[in-house]
Amino acid sequence: MDIKSISVGRKAGRFFVTVTGSLTIKTQIAGVGNLPAIGFQKLTIWDSGEIEIEGGALVFPEAITVKLGPATITVTAIGYGSHEQMHNGVLRKYNFFEFSGGIALNPGGVDARGDGIKFFYTTDGGVAHYYMRIAGIGLSLIIPGSASADSAALIIKGYLSLKDPEGSDPDAGTEYAGGIDFSLPKLKMAGGADMRFSPKYPAFAGDLWLELATPILLGSTGLGIYGFRALAGKNYLARKQAAGVLEEAPWWQYYKAKVAPDYAEGIKLSKFSRVPGFSIGAGVSLATVADSGKAFSSKLFFLLSLPEVFLFQGQAQVLKDRIGLDTTQDPPFFALIAISPQSIETALGVNYKIPDDKNPGSIATVDGVMEMGFFFGNSAAWYINLGRDLPENQRIKVTIFNSWEAYFYLMLSSSMIRAGAGSKYGLKKEFGPLKAELSAYFDINGRIAFKPKQNGASIQAGGKIVVSAFKFGTTLAVDAALSAEAPQPDIIYGFVTATVSFLRKEYALKFEITKQKNTQLDLAPFVLMEGASSAKGLHMLTKETYNLAFLGSSFPVSPGNWPIVPLDTYIDLEFKKGLKPAGNYGGWAGDAVYSTLVSPQKAKAEQVKHEFFVDEIKIYTYGSGSWHQYNIYEAMTPLLDSAAFDQSIIPTLKEGYWQTTEPKNYNKLRLQAMSNFDYLRQPSGSVIPPEELNITTATISCPGLVYELTCYPVAQNSGPYPVGFVFNAGQLHNVSGKYFIEVGPENGKVVEDPNNNITGLGIKNGNFIEIFLNEPSAYVSLFLSHYPPLTIKYFSKLLDGHDDNNLPIYSYNLISTSNIAQGNSTIVSINELIPSISKIEIYVEDIDPISQDLVCNIYMEMVDALHGFLYSLVLPNNVITDNYIDLISSAS
Repeated sequence: MDIKSISVGRKAGRFFVTVTGSLTIKTQIAGVGNLPAIGFQKLTIWDSGEIEIEGGALVFPEAITVKLGPATITVTAIGYGSHEQMHNGVLRKYNFFEFSGGIALNPGGVDARGDGIKFFYTTDGGVAHYYMRIAGIGLSLIIPGSASADSAALIIKGYLSLKDPEGSDPDAGTEYAGGIDFSLPKLKMAGGADMRFSPKYPAFAGDLWLELATPILLGSTGLGIYGFRALAGKNYLARKQAAGVLEEAPWWQYYKAKVAPDYAEGIKLSKFSRVPGFSIGAGVSLATVADSGKAFSSKLFFLLSLPEVFLFQGQAQVLKDRIGLDTTQDPPFFALIAISPQSIETALGVNYKIPDDKNPGSIATVDGVMEMGFFFGNSAAWYINLGRDLPENQRIKVTIFNSWEAYFYLMLSSSMIRAGAGSKYGLKKEFGPLKAELSAYFDINGRIAFKPKQNGASIQAGGKIVVSAFKFGTTLAVDAALSAEAPQPDIIYGFVTATVSFLRKEYALKFEITKQKNTQLDLAPFVLMEGASSAKGLHMLTKETYNLAFLGSSFPVSPGNWPIVPLDTYIDLEFKKGLKPAGNYGGWAGDAVYSTLVSPQKAKAEQVKHEFFVDEIKIYTYGSGSWHQYNIYEAMTPLLDSAAFDQSIIPTLKEGYWQTTEPKNYNKLRLQAMSNFDYLRQPSGSVIPPEELNITTATISCPGLVYELTCYPVAQNSGPYPVGFVFNAGQLHNVSGKYFIEVGPENGKVVEDPNNNITGLGIKNGNFIEIFLNEPSAYVSLFLSHYPPLTIKYFSKLLDGHDDNNLPIYSYNLISTSNIAQGNSTIVSINELIPSISKIEIYVEDIDPISQDLVCNIYMEMVDALHGFLYSLVLPNNVITDNYIDLISSAS
């Protein structure tokens, strides 16, 4: 054992020793020989002799191979560790043994491998539970077993992997991923399928392909279709994160990424993430027919992965063997189009090597990408790049004989043009103890910035010669550079340096020149808004746009008869640069890009840093002869006056949201928006007419107060309460399903009023009527006849809380009282919009009591004795006000 570190400790009353290092087993194993040293990060030995290896497995630097007759067994890793997971709703503790390896039979044509084969068993003292889990298993089969890959009748390759769920998460589920390929070399046919499946989510995806022996001709074009590919999936989407690519990176980097188990460019199931949505795709392999694709061959594929992206990829090869859907080598040419909710991007790339077989690129290599991007949320953010200046591996490069290299890039955008080119040469030779090295480079670049206008360019060149013998040598290096920028500042700068090293001592000489015509830095501020064009009104429903007036820095005295936009209109503000947001607006997380440098590239002069902030954005409304600050939530009268609404949160409610069109760039603000993705709701094409949604001018305009009244009589001969029906005191009686009536303390009775020839409910002096409305009403009208002085009280209903059964508890709040003088007949009405009426109490004064005998025996006198008489109750169907539309059912 080779020990790198050792420590002693105590845990839970037990002592342990922790060791890091490597372990060498000196005993030779028959058929294997000496085993390689096995490194480990942490080996713990407890006082009981128990050994734990943290990390779960020991990976051998070289696979251990054992030959047993015709079989060859390889072991790549062994391990032992602990594990926790849910079993039957209980979190259990396990230990496990693990190994990875494979077996090959030759002759026999069978090659199998297993990755992460684990045997688990419980250690927590509960009911014993054990099981086996295989992270991945692969199989390769050649029929007949003695045949080569070219002469075989059938070749089958397959692989299945199981991704473990999170150990302590009871809702996690295992994901199954794998594939199978078959090949019929003699028939020149091949096919296969890949899949991913998460049964608990649920989610699935399948990718199938088939290569034909004979192409399907495309007319007389000389081209033919050699293969087909189809992909479909639910809750699996193509995402940059699945390929290890940053979200802000272009989509062509997703195409170029290589991940397990394919390790290939292009659209692969291994680059999909399990998120809600669906994916569907199709493709073909296309090539020249006369030479079986040696002149030209390609693979085309489109993928619709909603709601994430639409991708169309093309891969091509020229003057080489045809590429098929089963080709594992990446083609040298590619093209990609990506359409996402944020942008439209395209890329053309090449990685062509001559030759590409035994010593790839030993003669020449061409590598580069041309890319373009256009963004929905920011029309000024477009770019067209033929390579990039940084990082250097994204430049367009040409390498000759592995010694001479040239590069080029051209970058175009709305703010700048940047270009550069260069080359370098390097040669190293060794002759025993003698060494010689020659290197040289040449670089030139330039840029043109539009806003603010600033131009710059530079040229650099240099070389080095090294000659050494027995580690002692001489070095001569020369470097020169010249740069210029204009117009503000206007500076020319250059230098030449020479360095000589001899016998490990160095001598240097440097000459500099600077010419300054204008050293003043450009401190002019940026214009962030260009008048009225920086703001627009957008109707929430119809998507009609409205031009807004730019008023400058002061308020007008009065808006007069200016046109106005509807209240349900977004106000969109667009700034020329990204800002650091402030104010009561949502949609930003504190990480913003809000600065720019002038000049954009570091040169001799200092760069000026501009930072852009928004201090506050306020909305004003005109009224009562002056301008007042406006809050959209305070303007919502029903919300403001509602007793159930917490008024204290109004200052915290967002008056709008910054719209997220690209990461960290906040240059678009939408007032009255409810999220930072409101712009995605804008429909394309025609908008559904409001009339088809049952929205008419009567429901979206604001006319004066309008009532549609419906009369609900208390009693009528054809109804449930005919003449003579007695309303028992203390009981509720339902009237037309719209309200309840209770009388007291004495009974009431349904009678006819001979003066008005109307049937109604009569009560005696000193009694009362309570009316409970099923639904609150803003308008109530009572028809009364032949009555002494009355007192009428109107109540609203308040929610006081809930009882133990979570049922609401209400109380009534007096909102109005009316005193009615003695009379023969009258109509009493009340209009209470907020709060609406839920209960009415009618009290009859006791000024002329009548004996029961007179009431019962003499009809006319009995009528006289009925000092309170209620005909009917009139309630509105619909109430329309100037502030909002309150659609009240006919029960109100």
